[in-house]
Amino acid sequence: MDAGKILVAIGDGSLARVLTFWLTEALPSRIVLRSGASEAAPGDTVVFTPGDLLPSAAADLVARGSRAVVLAPVPRPQERVRYEAAGADYVVMSVDNAGLLSAVRDGTGDHSFTTELRTAPNHCISSNC
Repeated sequence: MDAGKILVAIGDGSLARVLTFWLTEALPSRIVLRSGASEAAPGDTVVFTPGDLLPSAAADLVARGSRAVVLAPVPRPQERVRYEAAGADYVVMSVDNAGLLSAVRDGTGDHSFTTELRTAPNHCISSNC
């Protein structure tokens, strides 16, 4: 079965653009789009922040056959419990986003860094690089 699309359903335009670009570079065989969660089809993966979708909306996505990946800027244990109970993967933002890549790549639920993990190339925008 082909992997579905990755939909970046994040309201913050800057973050959404960066994540869409980064995921496209890291996973060239996957279609990555900025889109609303309502556009998700069965098999698609929807990436969002806690400010974008409530756990109940994540549960609706999962019930429709989509994967829900919440990208949390700050780890909050009670929030994690609610999203995981809804069937979503809860990933804390990090500089390298290895956990996010793991979650959208294979959906194992194990978001620890592995030696096989292929991250996107560094994209330096500073003249100091």
